[in-house]
Amino acid sequence: MGLSGNKSEALLLAPEQLHRGGGRLMVEHARDLKRPPRVDANEQNPRARAFGESQGFVVSRSV
Repeated sequence: MGLSGNKSEALLLAPEQLHRGGGRLMVEHARDLKRPPRVDANEQNPRARAFGESQGFVVSRSV
């Protein structure tokens, strides 16, 4: 996980580590460090978007 200010620039897990709670722990750690956190998810990555939404992030569009 890379953080820049309050924004998560990357949250990457090895495939064998998916669905084991590591991503959630990293988001919790980011929340402890940088409130409120922000994250960008690539539109072509529906799993990343679903994960973000499951962690309480909301979709917003910047113009």
